[in-house]
Amino acid sequence: IAPPPSLSEPLKELFRQQEAVRGKLRLQHSIEREKLIVSCEQEVLRVHCRAARTIANQAVPFSACTMLLDSEVYNMPSENQGDENKSVRDRFNARQFISWIQDVDDKYDRMK
Repeated sequence: IAPPPSLSEPLKELFRQQEAVRGKLRLQHSIEREKLIVSCEQEVLRVHCRAARTIANQAVPFSACTMLLDSEVYNMPSENQGDENKSVRDRFNARQFISWIQDVDDKYDRMK
């Protein structure tokens, strides 16, 4: 932004210096805002993945490492292993999912 023409030369120079600092602050704020947006989107994606795993009764996310670990001969899961830890509270419902999403929203609202 150009300084107003009614200012004296020392004030115009001060205005230019302050405008340069304001421009840097705007850029920094914009970058931090973008990082916060991306972080929030990643967190929401994690919640959706967690919900999908819960619906499928999958304890850990699938990855190359877990697939290799499970394919080992000496690491065979027992047949009763999945049924022992189940309870009525392990059931997934929409209210639980909404609660997780609300937790993410609250977290990033505080950060804003």
